[in-house]
Amino acid sequence: ENDVLKQHECKSYIHILTIPSVCKELNTDQHLYEVAWQESRKLYYDFDNIDYDKSEADEFISKFIRIIRTELDIIIEDDGIIIKKNEGKTKTGEVTDKIHSLHIILTKHKMKYKEQMLFSKYLNDKYEIDVDTNVYKKNQLFRFLGQSKAKHKIKTVNYYDGENINIRKSMINVTDGCKQTTFTKTYNIKKDYTDDKNTNKRK
Repeated sequence: ENDVLKQHECKSYIHILTIPSVCKELNTDQHLYEVAWQESRKLYYDFDNIDYDKSEADEFISKFIRIIRTELDIIIEDDGIIIKKNEGKTKTGEVTDKIHSLHIILTKHKMKYKEQMLFSKYLNDKYEIDVDTNVYKKNQLFRFLGQSKAKHKIKTVNYYDGENINIRKSMINVTDGCKQTTFTKTYNIKKDYTDDKNTNKRK
């Protein structure tokens, strides 16, 4: 069972009981989101406001997966990765080959969402990347494949053109069979202060 948010001019919630029913709703763009209500969820990462061509995105994804493998000491197989991107247009509707958004889901591993937030902050700090940490909250929304935000009408599509994505595997609440993963590392977050900020602190 999963909650799905249907967003039009205002937000409303519907409860869909079966995966086939979810798939049926996803046949058209209704601005549908999965409501992430589970404490433990599949590992998922949201990158917005990027500006990659395909080769740059390929390189970034490969590097990011290597980082996850190393930091969590886990095995990530190719069939355990789902990647979604923005369809080929800008927010103003112009055609583009640029990739401005990536959703990466690791379908064979799960972690408590609060640990996922700490882990993503750690990755951002250590590797100077920009995982969106706002997605790791109670009842947070995560957009389905083929759905757009009501405001911009840009759908999420499979990163790998011509391949189908298993909807059930892409749902972050569905974690049966996933290996529980933890992040317990203690570290100091970098704090960069400008001279102006230090001056203001001393005043």
